[in-house]
Amino acid sequence: RAKLVEGGKILTCAHEAWGGYPFRFEVTCDRPKLELENGLAVQSVKLQALAQAYDPGHIIALLDGPTTLNIPSQPAVAISHDPVIGSYVASQAKGDIATVEFRNVVAAPFGTLTRAVVSLRKRSDDLQDFALDATGLTMTTGLNQTLAVDSLTVDATLADQTTFTLNSAKAIAGKLKATAQGSIMRDANNRPEGTVAITLSDPAEAALIAAQSFKLTPEQQSALTAALTLMGGKANLVAKDGQLSLGPLPIATLPPLN
Repeated sequence: RAKLVEGGKILTCAHEAWGGYPFRFEVTCDRPKLELENGLAVQSVKLQALAQAYDPGHIIALLDGPTTLNIPSQPAVAISHDPVIGSYVASQAKGDIATVEFRNVVAAPFGTLTRAVVSLRKRSDDLQDFALDATGLTMTTGLNQTLAVDSLTVDATLADQTTFTLNSAKAIAGKLKATAQGSIMRDANNRPEGTVAITLSDPAEAALIAAQSFKLTPEQQSALTAALTLMGGKANLVAKDGQLSLGPLPIATLPPLN
């Protein structure tokens, strides 16, 4: 808990109970609430954690929901899920490793998730590895359309808290397979800047998914299909000067990062 405070995070419990000694160390936290520096807060029903006395550097945790996500100036988000399982291993030789598994997540109105495993490894003070393996994702776009992804895998590295390197990513959505590589950093104005190279297995299928997800007109869908086909199913997602572009086409404005 002291390490959380050092990182600008505060964990509180409505009721806290310790036990298990001398064979293990265990704690039960009712109504756990995690508060972050930026005003974001996460609250759930119960958090249980334990470590065996012979291996106190390995902590196993279980989080019972539902969970509420509070975002400043936004309505609270209610999230239902199966019990969340987490593991934390402290290791000077290999670096600290944290792994969390989520199942059957429903976060209206943002989307749903069948299963995801997230892993973080701290290799040094300024270098962290990130991995994601997820299946059964649905995401609601800003136009209230649903984007479905069958599976998503990500392997990435964060350096100096400023540069995010996407070593590899692969997504499957129906007949479409997409891969990506690249890096994103912060510019002088704290905005994302960098390039991610994307390869699509089927430009026409990609354009169809985009049309369904973002309500493109038939003319826009045809133009996108032609452009992606002309580029051989390859395109660069570019963040620069506060703009996000797909190749030469601007698609969004990027705000500064917190």
